[in-house]
Amino acid sequence: MQEFLYYVFHPEEVSKEYSRPRVWIDWVFDLREKRPDGTVHRHLVEIIEGWSALRITVASLFPVLGSAILGIVWASMTQDVQTAFTVASFLLTFGSGK
Repeated sequence: MQEFLYYVFHPEEVSKEYSRPRVWIDWVFDLREKRPDGTVHRHLVEIIEGWSALRITVASLFPVLGSAILGIVWASMTQDVQTAFTVASFLLTFGSGK
């Protein structure tokens, strides 16, 4: 699929004859279906790119939960809440950069 998307976004590469992109051209034209009455039914390829709310939520929960757990554990072990959540905020900042 990534190869196919590459050629969608770089159509100048498809025009090279006798190269690997030629496989994708043949694949698209093979999506035809010949019916018994002699007509040809063609299929279309639709590429949909979009955001996934579930993936964004799961990805953002890891740094938030990790820093909260670190802050709670650190505070319970050292009895220093301010330092614990200062370190946890650094972890959250680092995690949000990834």
